[in-house]
Amino acid sequence: MSQCAMILVHMEDISTAPRVTALVVSRNCAEDLRRCLAGLESTVPRNMLEILVVDNGSRDESATMDSEFPSAQFLRMPKNFGITKALNIGLRTAKGEYIFFLPPQFVVGPDTVAKLVERLEARPEAAAVCPRVDHWYALPTADVLAATWKTGVFSGARTVDEGEEEVPVEFPRGAPILVRRSFVAGMNYFDDRFGEFGPYLELCWQIRGAGKKILVLPQVQVNGTVEEQTSQETAYVADRAIGSAVYVGKHFGTWPGIAFRIKAALSSLASLNFGLFGAIAGGQKIDGNQAGG
Repeated sequence: MSQCAMILVHMEDISTAPRVTALVVSRNCAEDLRRCLAGLESTVPRNMLEILVVDNGSRDESATMDSEFPSAQFLRMPKNFGITKALNIGLRTAKGEYIFFLPPQFVVGPDTVAKLVERLEARPEAAAVCPRVDHWYALPTADVLAATWKTGVFSGARTVDEGEEEVPVEFPRGAPILVRRSFVAGMNYFDDRFGEFGPYLELCWQIRGAGKKILVLPQVQVNGTVEEQTSQETAYVADRAIGSAVYVGKHFGTWPGIAFRIKAALSSLASLNFGLFGAIAGGQKIDGNQAGG
């Protein structure tokens, strides 16, 4: 192939590349996933969007959804690798200039993605934008995480004013969020010391640390509610403790992070929860190596 032809092919690839990759991590939620993908397929213009689903070892009909949504790309994990590993696998496959992290319980409208992109492009001081959500939270301190890792319930929710055009927030927990791909790449993607708990919290910390903003756009509507990660299964509780300790260690000091994990393990031991003690002490996060897969 001549050099001229190669240049023309390269230019064609650039012009047809999707501007946005909708990255959906899904596990055993076929009905939610079906509605989520149908919403994404309605996006106008459709060719701006790449739909990428990372299926985290689903055992329901999610595994056969390729035929219903042939224009979506599915990456199927053999078991539950946790959200952090799934996100990193998806990010290394994504082609979009922007990444739209979309939990499968949310359904977007035809103009949702275009409106988010338009606002993010108009706000160079912002690294990310979110559609309407009811609440947001301050980035947690070590004390806040010490009070939340057992239950997964965050306190101190702050209400988003629906009458505003945009609302700067710190941590829109569990919300869909559109971010510049270059920002996530600059983080070197997500720290693989996290499992299920921590990657989005880390993203929000990094955005604030870079002097950038996260903007919630109350007028950009989506259907769905934030799903609280409150499972009391030992693997998930241990994962929250370990993820919290990693976060504390990264941002408040190595020794506070170590102390956090020791205190969490001792708390489990004091309550005679030996399985949880062993999981925390052994660093058993959700990454595909946890008990039960």
